[in-house]
Amino acid sequence: MSAPLDLTYTDGISLDSFVEHDNKEIWKACEYLISRGKQPALKMVQALLKHRGLDDIQVKQNDADIPLLKDFRSVLQRLMAKRLVDSALLQSSNTTSENSHQSLDAVKSAVRMAESIISERKPVAFTDLLADNKDYILKVQAGEIRAGVDTGYPTLQRLTSGFKPQELVILAARPKEGKSALAWDFCWTIAHQGPVLFFSLEMTARQLAIRSLSKTMRVEHHSFYKPGEVDKSFLSNIQRHIDVTTELPLFVEHSSTLTAAQVASCARRFKAEHGTLAMVAVDHTGKVTPRDSALPRPMQVEGIISDMKDLAVELECPVMLLHHLNRDLKARANPRPLLTDLKDSGAVEAYADIVMLLHNEEVERANGSTQKQLLVDVAANRSGEADKFYLRFDKSVMSFTEMIGIEPNGKQQSKGRGG
Repeated sequence: MSAPLDLTYTDGISLDSFVEHDNKEIWKACEYLISRGKQPALKMVQALLKHRGLDDIQVKQNDADIPLLKDFRSVLQRLMAKRLVDSALLQSSNTTSENSHQSLDAVKSAVRMAESIISERKPVAFTDLLADNKDYILKVQAGEIRAGVDTGYPTLQRLTSGFKPQELVILAARPKEGKSALAWDFCWTIAHQGPVLFFSLEMTARQLAIRSLSKTMRVEHHSFYKPGEVDKSFLSNIQRHIDVTTELPLFVEHSSTLTAAQVASCARRFKAEHGTLAMVAVDHTGKVTPRDSALPRPMQVEGIISDMKDLAVELECPVMLLHHLNRDLKARANPRPLLTDLKDSGAVEAYADIVMLLHNEEVERANGSTQKQLLVDVAANRSGEADKFYLRFDKSVMSFTEMIGIEPNGKQQSKGRGG
């Protein structure tokens, strides 16, 4: 006796589901075979079409071990999902500005419905989840693999175990405090471990190039802009320093007008081309074009941050998003930033896995003199401790060095530097 047919994958399909004539005929052949208690496998459908004089119809299947209809349904699901979204977008384009909110809701609803159509995800038993992660835990503990990419700074590495896949990392500071330079430094370090994509929505490509040459050649970056300022012996070595970066998989997308969706699209293509991504960095939230400019600014920013977290999960790599702090914190008695100083958004804490707040301070040394240091406050850390440490930022050559042995004690040693 033959096994009963598993026809759960035919649910929701009818002749009306198809538009093309050939697809309708293939479906009719499948229906006929099912009515006779037979699986609609590839060879049987082809034979039936030939018997009906329709042998000009090309029937293809990705996997010969799967009944034809399963493969057919997968294609159909995607077509139906696309039609839903296309229809919603068409209606949206014909909507007046007064009804833009309803139009956006309709598009979002269509996208959610499309996702439900094509999704084949199923819950995983917790015991299976533990078993799947056993090898990962053993390898991490044996030092065979890292939990995340190495940040290059011992204290940050101790606190976070590196920036891990699917994490959203927020790097926040007031303007001119060094966040873009530090983000670029992270990218430079992590690119030695795998491909990194940096979205520079504020700095130009030339500025990034000169900063990088300044870092590798140890030449003050502003000197490159002034005739005769750079020693000829350094100039003759420029090509050598360029050659050093030839194999470095660090890529830059520079544009002043990108939406979160465009950032995501570019990152997806990049991962498809390179096979992997060690990190994505976006400089900065304020330069990302919001989905709906009519919404209040905090809601716009929340949408951007939410999209960046979704991108980290989708691409299975850390995403670093630069963010501004409120300017008025410098007027406080203690101007060290707090999580509440994150500009335009209370959503950062909800979506971010790691939040680092930067602040320049004058630190007293053992001999009584003071030195400018960049305080890095790991204020939120979902998978580890929160703590502070200092970096020495040599702005002239755009380089950072961790100051081991100088412990931020939470007291304000002197007034922080403004703007």
